[in-house]
Amino acid sequence: MSAVFDTLTYARQLQQAGVSPEQAEVHAYALQGVVQGYIGARFVHVDQRFDQIEQHFKEIDPRFAQLEQRLDQLDRKVDRLEGKMEAGVVRLDGRIEALAERHRGQFLLLRWMLAAVLAALVAGGWVLYRLALAGGAL
Repeated sequence: MSAVFDTLTYARQLQQAGVSPEQAEVHAYALQGVVQGYIGARFVHVDQRFDQIEQHFKEIDPRFAQLEQRLDQLDRKVDRLEGKMEAGVVRLDGRIEALAERHRGQFLLLRWMLAAVLAALVAGGWVLYRLALAGGAL
């Protein structure tokens, strides 16, 4: 790659500043060589860096593809686990509801049994009270 350096314009500027045409021409060509050499070296260096960066990208791209595949696999596993968890939650909800229904019936039965025992105690107490009033002592 070459740098554009206008030797004619540079030589004219030197001549206007009082440098002889021969010396201005030598200065212009010398400076052109320096500029082209420096800029050319810079371009080579930049091209080499771009080549290195491009090589790194070539190495990284397959890694990203592998990571994407792995993430897709993990997504599928998570989806399966979520499905299993949802099914488990539905099963547990059903079991809890069945237990609650069974216990509701048992508590209702216990309430009635307690009411019957309480009624028997009240009736027995009433009988004892009436007997105590009627006969004096037991």
